Amino acid sequence: MATPLAEPGPQLPLRELMATTAVVVCFVVMGELDRLIGGIAVGQFQPSMAGANALRCWGPDWPADDPLAVLHGAVIADVDLLAWRLILTYALIDCVAAVAYAFLLHQLLTRSRVSVPDPPFAVLLAPIPWVAVAAGVLDGLENLAIAVSARIGPEHWPGAVAVALTLLKWLFVARAALPLAYALGSRDVRPAVGRWLHALWAQGFSLLAVLPVAVLSLVPAPGVFDQLPDVQRTWLEFWSVGQLHAVVAMVVLATLAWGLFVLGRLVTSDAMARLDGSAAPRERVPLWLWLIGPAVVGAAVAASLVAGGHPRWVAFVVFAAIPLAVAASSWWLRPRRSLQQPPPRAAGPVEEMWLVGDLLALLPLSVGAVGLIRSYTSVVALQGFGFAAVASVCAAGGALAAWRLIPHLVAVSPTTLVDPQAGPALGPRAGEESAGLRLLKFAWGALAVSVVVLAVVAVWPGQAAEVAGVLGAFMVAWGAIVVLGGSLVVINARYKPPEIFWTRAFRLREVPVAGLLVAVLFAGATLGGAEVHPLRGSGATGAATVGWSEAAVEWRDRIGRAQAADEEVCRFTDGAGAVLRPLIMVAAEGGGIRAAYWTAATMAAISRASGCGLDAVAVASGVSGGSVGLSVLRVSDADAAVDGVARMGGASALGQASIGLLVRDPLYAAAGVPVGATAEAPWRDRAALMEDAWVASVPALGGDFYAPPTGALSAPLVLNSADAVSGCRVLVTQLDVSSEVESTCTGSGPTLPASRPIADYLSSSTDEDRPRDVYLDGLSVATAAMASARFPYVTPSGVVGPCGDAPRAQLIDGGYIAGSDLGTLIDLAPHLLDTVSLPDDVVPIVVYLHNEVDELLTGQPAEISELAVPPVGWLNANTSLSTTSAWLQRAAALSETVGWPNPTHVFVVAPDKEPAIAPPLGWQLSSVSRQSMDDSITDAEAQCGLDEEPREGVYRGLAALLTALGCAAR
Repeated sequence: MATPLAEPGPQLPLRELMATTAVVVCFVVMGELDRLIGGIAVGQFQPSMAGANALRCWGPDWPADDPLAVLHGAVIADVDLLAWRLILTYALIDCVAAVAYAFLLHQLLTRSRVSVPDPPFAVLLAPIPWVAVAAGVLDGLENLAIAVSARIGPEHWPGAVAVALTLLKWLFVARAALPLAYALGSRDVRPAVGRWLHALWAQGFSLLAVLPVAVLSLVPAPGVFDQLPDVQRTWLEFWSVGQLHAVVAMVVLATLAWGLFVLGRLVTSDAMARLDGSAAPRERVPLWLWLIGPAVVGAAVAASLVAGGHPRWVAFVVFAAIPLAVAASSWWLRPRRSLQQPPPRAAGPVEEMWLVGDLLALLPLSVGAVGLIRSYTSVVALQGFGFAAVASVCAAGGALAAWRLIPHLVAVSPTTLVDPQAGPALGPRAGEESAGLRLLKFAWGALAVSVVVLAVVAVWPGQAAEVAGVLGAFMVAWGAIVVLGGSLVVINARYKPPEIFWTRAFRLREVPVAGLLVAVLFAGATLGGAEVHPLRGSGATGAATVGWSEAAVEWRDRIGRAQAADEEVCRFTDGAGAVLRPLIMVAAEGGGIRAAYWTAATMAAISRASGCGLDAVAVASGVSGGSVGLSVLRVSDADAAVDGVARMGGASALGQASIGLLVRDPLYAAAGVPVGATAEAPWRDRAALMEDAWVASVPALGGDFYAPPTGALSAPLVLNSADAVSGCRVLVTQLDVSSEVESTCTGSGPTLPASRPIADYLSSSTDEDRPRDVYLDGLSVATAAMASARFPYVTPSGVVGPCGDAPRAQLIDGGYIAGSDLGTLIDLAPHLLDTVSLPDDVVPIVVYLHNEVDELLTGQPAEISELAVPPVGWLNANTSLSTTSAWLQRAAALSETVGWPNPTHVFVVAPDKEPAIAPPLGWQLSSVSRQSMDDSITDAEAQCGLDEEPREGVYRGLAALLTALGCAAR
């Protein structure tokens, strides 16, 4: 029998964990600072402190492309010395990181007991603790030398010192890491590694619960992974619901941590009971337990029938049949004495399981605090001391202090639950039946609470999202699922698994609760199709599409009315001083709510600058978030559209989508329960919930997509979607493009390749006598925009059809075909220009609304090694003709295509290249992210009339466009 653990049990290595947390915090902050530093333009190069800290080889442009020279150029270019402050702050934080990782390396090398081979390998593999200290000291000195070099110039002594220190630092880091890498593969350490992996597997349910929090908080990638930081930035908005959302998220996170702590200690107690022989034989499982799930889901199905919903009977039958089959087959096998339960699993490494369970319980708290620091770093760096700085300091303290919370968690928990040496195991323990019964009652209570919470958020997703916010809604739903799974683990551990799991087909020692939950979620994400994720009709009749001639006449009438009002206002002044009449074609890039806001805000600026407002726009094409912004402009005034999109970027849409993703959609897809569906309101998946939230923010979005425009933008819209099945481009448009496409979308159409109009799926456009056909009874503006903005996994594909010759399609984000949307505009523009037939004083203008900062060139391209030529060459060549630059070149050649006398002018309207908070690629947008885009527009308006000649290869931007449209004269 093994020796009992010493009181009070194994303790987490607090100093090492705090040092590791400090390293993570430092690198997270440094990553955010480096993104801000990279926002300062230095010719064709991008400054980077991380690049200056790395081993670097000078290229053909050295010393111009040396990271130290580029950093110095950033300091010179920034008259406000923000770059210098960012660089200095980065260097000082890197010094703290150097101290922390040097301490960790020193501790590991000091404790290393691995035998090393004889010389000469001992010179490289013998652990030498002082090497780690030397690496940290060199790293700190290197950072200071880089900062001084960036301030006074690398041609002075700091540049050479920085290069020498960089090389020495990496040599010492490599020398400290080599013994550790050797130790991991040595026979002395492999058993210990195996024990820790075994412990991690035993605590796998806690690991599964922690992973989403860790990924959302720590992944430093831009775009989608900037969504959580921006959600947390809304907590800074005073006199708003942001503070309520913060409190809810923190309470749920703390509750999750406590639940994982209890579960981890119970798993350890179970292993300890098996180790010391105190585990009593488990009873046969009451098979009625397996009937509870079908009964609860059956009650939900009955409730939906009473409300007027339509359950998916096949899904319900399959879902219910699995536990019923387990119970029935086990009941049939139970009398067979020859059937033997598989031997119980080994006790496992108790000490490691104890520590891993405690570690995974505290990890969400520490990681959540680090995520908050990541969210607020850019705000503090740009805005200085304020509430964000106070919150960041508190979060840093919380990230470190979280590792000291074990005694406090023990104090607020019943001893029988969290003391493996005194409390009950998951399974029964000899002589402790009353404690075991208390644990069982606790598990049943937690199970009931989790089911109630899931039911509440599923039935009232809008209210849940409003109260809890995006992160709170996600954590409530995910936490309830984790509690449900943990409760099932505790309940099932009290009994032997059903007899069906004893057979040769399974040979399971325990009920695979985690596997079954993952299977249900996976089934919910993959099953359903047209029943679960249909494209919603609006109830309108038909599609009032307009032809090219009619669109040209409408544009001519709008221009004519503006000219009649003021002959000198509706104009475009080219570089030669000629005054022309503008025919504007807009392409709005995708990018979630960021793209929607940028589209609305920049179009509002164009409306303010031009005498004819947005009447000069002849056609507007969009994708994803760009489509959403254009749709709001069609039903709202320009300034009202900006405010409307800002409201759409609140917590409701994304919060409801999170609940739909985790609860509602899996429940309908896997179990057939249409939560919230009634006779008057059919089933709504998570995409439909987002549409409802958008309509609540901008009620006009609920109107008919084909109705006459009521907002600032009267031009026909072309919203780009894509069919995931065929790869076909689906055009959601008021234009009649039926003569330009080929109905089977084979790529052999007359002029628009691989395209199909959404009108093919409307009830008025095809034969309704075919019984297999499924028609759309019109489209609302919100549904039309969502058809272009379905970016899995936040929103699912929208299933439509089949209708006549148009097969069933799964509509997804149009950005899968082309994120810029310039391709569709260039395909359509010749049709419009051929039809207009106006005098020589009309000038075509392409406006590309690009919501990301223009990418800078990174110097001359380096030579590719022959080994990498095939894959790199294939990637570069395969995408070179579909890049944004290639499409912009085609846009500039539009006039030549149709024989117009005036050349097409191309403008790329993008945010300024400067240090700014990066708006996320998502569906919630904070006020600070909106402000960074607003500042770019304000700067462009302030530069009106001061347009300069563009640099070679760079298209003119918003300031030049506003100047040409006459803002200087107004």
